[in-house]
Amino acid sequence: MNDFDSGFTELSDILKEYEIKSENVLDALKAGAEALVTDLLKLPKPRSKISKPTYTHIIDTFSYRVHENKEIEVGWGKYYGHMLERGTVAMLAKPHIRPTWESNRDRYAQIMLKALGL
Repeated sequence: MNDFDSGFTELSDILKEYEIKSENVLDALKAGAEALVTDLLKLPKPRSKISKPTYTHIIDTFSYRVHENKEIEVGWGKYYGHMLERGTVAMLAKPHIRPTWESNRDRYAQIMLKALGL
């Protein structure tokens, strides 16, 4: 076997390894999403003006879901979560997700890389 053939064999082996690891991408994304949601659920809860016993604070509704197209979405269980995060014409933004992501993104990346076996 010459150098040319051994180079292709080596490349083929590397590609097989990447193929095996890429099958775990969804699991890695789930691991990162779970870590983000865990951190979001630990955020302090500002006092709400709503005091009904059945009221659930928006911070308690953070979760993630996997769509059919294998996309993972982290968000709120309340319809107005995106309004708090981004603000509206009548209200300034009170973000939760972006600051938590920005301050911990390196840790989330390490969690996902570990799940990939890299």
